[in-house]
Parts: sequence; structure tokens; C-alpha cells
Amino acid sequence: MLLKNAKTGGPLFFARLAVLLLAWSWAIVGVGVGLNALVKSNQLKTKVKHLVPAPTIVDINDHDVFQTGVVATVVSALIGLLTALFILIQLVISLSSTALKLQGSLLGFCTAWLFATLVPFTHYYATRSAHVTASIGGTQLPQQAIQSVQHSLGISNQYKDLWFLRLVAILPWFTFLFTLLATLVLFMAAQRDNKDVDLGTDTSPQRSPRPTHETTETSEKAVISSGADESAA
Repeated sequence: MLLKNAKTGGPLFFARLAVLLLAWSWAIVGVGVGLNALVKSNQLKTKVKHLVPAPTIVDINDHDVFQTGVVATVVSALIGLLTALFILIQLVISLSSTALKLQGSLLGFCTAWLFATLVPFTHYYATRSAHVTASIGGTQLPQQAIQSVQHSLGISNQYKDLWFLRLVAILPWFTFLFTLLATLVLFMAAQRDNKDVDLGTDTSPQRSPRPTHETTETSEKAVISSGADESAA
């Protein structure tokens, strides 16, 4: 079936199939590490709050990595859905240059969106930490006391010390890379398809009406000449 589709599926069929499969695979990885980070982060927050004795109230603010991480996970899921759909479509029908450009545009949008999300997330992961505050009876505890408690519990609020955030800071970049590659291959296939159509139009044989006209005149002359010979006979 693949060999048959390779002949009728348009230019760069196997290249398109390969890069779409890679983009889909890494999109699934991106979704997995994003969901894992969300679960592990909530578990860590719950653990810290349970370790602190009452009536101490602890608040952990990690909105910067949380928001960008959620967006990166959503975009990875969108890339996974699109690439899976594109793979199924190209296995069933032959795509025109317009359809290839549409697919490339959609993946290009997702690529730019993912890049715009991963850049700040990677920056937050490398340079920032969760903001931890604690209070007892409405009285705010000093940061030195909070940090000493963190060290005694063996818990760090630095993002770069959390392995589940490290996965989100690294692996989705492969999703970005292969989605970008798939976008480029789709546009290259569309461009090649346009060139093939143009070449077919330019090199197609065109019939000139003049030879037909000349042939008709020759036939008429032959008939007249034949009639003249019969009259003379």
C-alpha cells in the first residue's frame, strides 16, 4: 500500500511520512512530560504543606513555569492531533499543492507558538525559583526561616533542581525541531508539485490547426485532379 501511495501520493511522499511520524512521536513525548510535571508539582506542594506543622500556612507560587508549561503541553497535544490527521490523510488520498501548503501553514503556526512558549519556560527553569511564603496566625515568617526549614526537609524551590521540570525544559525542544522540519518538508513538497504542474503545461504537445487545413486542401486537390482525369478518359 505504501509503494502504491508513493507513486500517487505526490512529491516527497516518504519524506513527508517520516517527518510527520517523528513530529507526532515527539509531540506525544511532550504531552507526557508536561502532564507528568503537572502531577509531580501538585504532589510536591501537597507534601510540603503536610510536612509543615499547624497552624503554619504555606503558599507556593510557581505561576510562571506552571502557565508556560501548560501552554507547551497544550500545543504539543495540538501538534500530535494535527500530525496524526495528516498522516492518515496522505495514506488515503493524493494531496494537491494547496492542501500541502495548508498543512504546512497549520504546523508552522504550531511551531511558532511552541517556540514562543518554550523560550520563556526554559528561561524560568534556568534562572528562577518558586516563591514560598509562610505565615502563622497572620504573621509573615522571614525568608531566612523558610529557607532553613527547606534545607532541613531536603526540599529545594529552585526550578533547575526539579527533575520533572528538567524534562519539560529539554524534551519538547525535540518536538519543536521535528515539527519545524515537517513544516519545511510540506512546503518543499508543495513547491515541487507546483513545478511539476508548470513543467507539464509548458512541455505538453500542442496541435496546430494549420496542418489540418493543409491536409484538407491537399485532399480537395486530389479529388479535383481525379475528377479531371476521369473526364479526360
